[in-house]
Amino acid sequence: MAEFDYEYSDILMELIAEAIACAPQSWHQGTLFIDSDGTTIHYELTNDVEGGEANITEYLQDLCENLYTTFRNNDEPWSAVVIHFYQDGDFWMFNSEYTFHKNLKGGA
Repeated sequence: MAEFDYEYSDILMELIAEAIACAPQSWHQGTLFIDSDGTTIHYELTNDVEGGEANITEYLQDLCENLYTTFRNNDEPWSAVVIHFYQDGDFWMFNSEYTFHKNLKGGA
């Protein structure tokens, strides 16, 4: 991937904030899985440690699609992304891992 673009950072920050808002208040961590076959996008918000079920809003779905579209429009479409977020004191932290498929490179 080319140098990380600030455009990605803005979308990620908004996406993570919404994922945290969709999670039960009892969660101190969670994982957002997003995958795409180049046509359809699927999302799942989970926590294997703390109980409760997340409520994926239409807004979170839109943000997931926006993230994919932004990467695709920059000729860097991915097939999957895993975003793990966690509370560290008063702050929320995150890390993200992308899987890029060369078959999707430059895909529409």
